[in-house]
Amino acid sequence: RFLARFIHHYVVVSYDLYDWVTGALGLSKDKVSLIFNGVSLDEFACPNRAPHQPYRLCTIGRADKVKNQRLMIDAFVKAWDTTPAFRDAQLDIVGDGPEYASLCDYIKALPSQYPIQMLGFRSDIPEQLAASDAFVLSSVYEAMPMTILESMASHLPVICTQVGGIGHFVSENEVWFVPTKNVEAMARTMVELRTQDDKRQQKVQNGYRLVKEKYSLDAMVKQYMALYRLAV
Repeated sequence: RFLARFIHHYVVVSYDLYDWVTGALGLSKDKVSLIFNGVSLDEFACPNRAPHQPYRLCTIGRADKVKNQRLMIDAFVKAWDTTPAFRDAQLDIVGDGPEYASLCDYIKALPSQYPIQMLGFRSDIPEQLAASDAFVLSSVYEAMPMTILESMASHLPVICTQVGGIGHFVSENEVWFVPTKNVEAMARTMVELRTQDDKRQQKVQNGYRLVKEKYSLDAMVKQYMALYRLAV
């Protein structure tokens, strides 16, 4: 609040931050612009993807309790155990963090050996998405996760929990929403995504179109340039 006396204009990159600075901090909306971080369509685009064998579900994010990777592990195990048609699937967890060792131990302690891999830190995120068939996010909180936008730019179907600011920038037209901490719903959605091709393709097309129109690097740059022109 003190610094706001000396700052002419703020730029925030998510709806949650916008609500915080205009609500909790009490800044005038005239002093705040909401400009989303942009995704490089050239870097992530993968329009002619073909199904992989095994069918690969992927998540990317730090190994942290807020990401709740145990939920997707439990859901994957349930889908694998109850749906024979799902047994050509594997789950790859990309990312390092404070929960990494605990998640490795959790997977090792499962009653059977399941095709679940902890891949740790990777710098080749576009390649990881290109080698996947679906992206899964199981967080208990998110502001505006770029991994969802990057996955949609990669023409990947997305399953995610409807938490934090996610519902502000994507809808069920583009992704599959599941309630947070609901293993049954996540497992059902994993199976549905695997088996319903028409619905999957429609959401993939909608997701890519949304990123191109609102969340691409080009869209971001246009908004910043408009803001800079007002300041001149």
